Amino acid sequence: MSLLHISISSVLIPILLFLVFRKNHKDKSVWVIFLYCCYSLVNDCVLYLLKGKFPSLFLLCMFTICELIFAMLFFHFVFQHPIAKKVALGIAGAFLIYSSYYFYVEREFGYYGSIPATVESIIIICVSIYYLFEQINSPQSFFIYLTPQFWVVIGLLIFFAGSFFLFIYASDFSKSELARYWNINYTFNILKNLFFSIGFLMKNNKKGYPSLDRKYFS
Repeated sequence: MSLLHISISSVLIPILLFLVFRKNHKDKSVWVIFLYCCYSLVNDCVLYLLKGKFPSLFLLCMFTICELIFAMLFFHFVFQHPIAKKVALGIAGAFLIYSSYYFYVEREFGYYGSIPATVESIIIICVSIYYLFEQINSPQSFFIYLTPQFWVVIGLLIFFAGSFFLFIYASDFSKSELARYWNINYTFNILKNLFFSIGFLMKNNKKGYPSLDRKYFS
C-alpha cells in the first residue's frame, strides 16, 4: 500500500471514532471538524478516481477554499474573545473573495504551490498559535490537553507547518519531483488525522475540568 493510499484511508479513523463517540461531542466546533473530515475523504476519493482528469484541478481549488472556511468556522466556535470570533469569520469571507478572484483572474487552477494555498497555511498557523496563546491565559490551561479542540489545533498546526515550504516551492518542481516530494504532504496529513482521532476520543465537558478559579491547587 502506497503512502497516498494510507493518507486517504487515515481520515477514516477520526470519522469512525467520531461516530462511535458522537454522544460525547455536542460542541459545534467538533462537528465542524467531523464534516471537514467527511469532505476530505470524499474529495480525495473523487480525485483519486479522476486521476488528474477534468474536473480535478477545479476540485483542488475548491478544496483550498473550503478547507480554510472549515478551519475558520472551527476557530470561531473555540475562541473565547468575541472580537476573535468575528475576526475568524471575517478571515473566511475575505479568503473566499480573494481566492475566488485569484483563481478567476490568474486562471491558476492548480493547487500545488499556488499563492492561495500558501496564504491559507500562513493564516491557519497564525490563528492556531493565537488559540494556544489564548488558552495559556485561560484558568483551565493546565487541562487543555483533555479537550478535543486542543488536539484538533495541534493536528492543523503540524500539518500546515510541515507542508508550508512544500506549498511554496512545489511550482518549481517537475512532475516527477513533485510526485516524490509530495510524500511529505501525505505524511503530515496522516499525522493530522491521527491527532484528530485523539481529539475525538476526548470527552468535551469543560465544566467538569478542575480550574484555577476553584483553587484546585490550594
